[in-house]
Amino acid sequence: MLLAGRIDIIVGDRVQLQYFVHEQRAQDQVRILPRPLIQMPRFVAFAKGDIERARQFSEALVRLRNAGKLDEIQQRWAP
Repeated sequence: MLLAGRIDIIVGDRVQLQYFVHEQRAQDQVRILPRPLIQMPRFVAFAKGDIERARQFSEALVRLRNAGKLDEIQQRWAP
């Protein structure tokens, strides 16, 4: 709706919005403000009682963060 001119502003996740704008080849039509309104933590949900999968995910996330790969992934998806 933003690209069609039906709305003037979208509030959302910066990386997701940048990715969408990039995919739509609309960089010349959209301006993303340089300063975020708010920074919020991210959460991942698992089925109740799925402790093993949550543990595996948590351990993998720690490994990625410690290896510097998390920042690398974020940079790759932020055009």
